[in-house]
Amino acid sequence: MKDDISYRTIDINKLSDSQKREIADEVYGIYLNIFQGWSRAIIYKHICAENCVLFKVRIFQNKNGKTVGFCWINARHVHHDGIKYTIFFNLGGLDRTVRKKGLITSFFTSVLVKYVITHPFEKIYSFQRLIHPASYCAWSNALHEMYPRLDKSTPPTFTSLTSYLSQVFHYKAVGDDNPFVVYCDNYVKLDLEGDKPVISIEKPEAAYYNSLTEKRPDHSVVMIFPCNLKNAVMSISKNLNKNIRRRLQV
Repeated sequence: MKDDISYRTIDINKLSDSQKREIADEVYGIYLNIFQGWSRAIIYKHICAENCVLFKVRIFQNKNGKTVGFCWINARHVHHDGIKYTIFFNLGGLDRTVRKKGLITSFFTSVLVKYVITHPFEKIYSFQRLIHPASYCAWSNALHEMYPRLDKSTPPTFTSLTSYLSQVFHYKAVGDDNPFVVYCDNYVKLDLEGDKPVISIEKPEAAYYNSLTEKRPDHSVVMIFPCNLKNAVMSISKNLNKNIRRRLQV
């Protein structure tokens, strides 16, 4: 139940430099329980990004007051091929005891929807670096349109934009032939205190992710999808149909 989870949300763009450092220190402490690879300085660099038109951090606590996760969401304007885009990016992690509650998804959705409604004429996209097949499976199952994907080739405009955004985010492509596979310096901790990978490689989406990364921990997949009304409506319809089929099979 979400009811046993509390949170506080911080608007990073309203903080002073010293306050940003305090938040970065707090996020880093949570990060060490879930991930590995980044230093305190890297977290601070992300928190202090100056070109974000929106930047919010949410800290989650359980009913005992223990901090169990975090998520940050930011947005920035970029120009590519003469077009102005608004790019949303998020990073977050949760303790295994509070996963599958939709905590990060609901936070991301609420921030994104509010921005889309108040900026109806902007070209808004979400760009993510996925460091585990479970993340790829979750997004591909939830969304109508996203790339790269197993069942559809990527349109050239998405390939070009992805290649450019990887430069903006300082991601280095593994090879010249596929901009969707980039090197990764941030890793998920698994098999700690009974924690197990939450996805089976038997799933087609997970197998596709593993085929792209060759199961190397230093390889990851960048994903992009349009944040428009069509994708939202079709994604909702997709999930409703899945739920109906699941109930009919019971």
